[in-house]
Amino acid sequence: MNNHQAKRILDPREQTYLARFNVSVSNLDMNAIGETPVEYLTGKAEFYNRVFQVTKDTLIPRVETEELVDLVLKDIKNLHERNESKEIILADIGCGAGPIGVTLGLEMDKLKIKGTVYSSDVSKEAVEIAQRNEGLLNIPQSELVKFEFLTSDLLRSYPTDIKFDILIANLPYIPEQRVDHLGESVKDYEPHLALKGGENGLSYIYQFLDQSPSYLSENGLVFLEIDHTHSLQDFLDYKDRFEISLFKDEYGQNRFVRLEKR
Repeated sequence: MNNHQAKRILDPREQTYLARFNVSVSNLDMNAIGETPVEYLTGKAEFYNRVFQVTKDTLIPRVETEELVDLVLKDIKNLHERNESKEIILADIGCGAGPIGVTLGLEMDKLKIKGTVYSSDVSKEAVEIAQRNEGLLNIPQSELVKFEFLTSDLLRSYPTDIKFDILIANLPYIPEQRVDHLGESVKDYEPHLALKGGENGLSYIYQFLDQSPSYLSENGLVFLEIDHTHSLQDFLDYKDRFEISLFKDEYGQNRFVRLEKR
């Protein structure tokens, strides 16, 4: 049996991506890089028409997650329309490189909506990258939106006196046994800490939902990104505490859950 790893061949999209961020293909050892995603080779990933820094401590943001941002923005606009003087307080739990929280804060600034955006992750390295991305992308610095960053295992390190209007969590949601069957560029290069969601992919999500009610304002909202194998049935234990809605992504897959505190 020949165990020699095949030499990486870059497709046109990958070549264009590398060229865009000034990474010379001729300087890459094609045998050594294996299936490393071009986002890690460049240290850059695109999200919501912005470029975020990424490292191997952070997941590469997915295009589906842009739809989550759109869903949250819809409710932010509704909250603002109901009370224009209100400061909207939200948190991005499991922020990784910060694409969700930073994007929402910058979009709120564009919409002239005042607020505070907290971004947190269990990984200290990820929080540092998220904070760096906010500093690079928030130019000139917003006077309407404040950004806060903290290392926290879910909500455990958050001050208990803050009541959030919106909590967003894109937590590890892939069922453990499926991680080994993901594409090589994902399972061999992206952090498993940010992928594995326990046996059914819901262990972190359930922990987070158990913590959430006491951190939410009256009628506060929770938004989740979930695995396509998850359904409303998986959230029935929370129906006494939340009104629950499920949304599909652009590919018709179950992908987002919105929970409104009762």
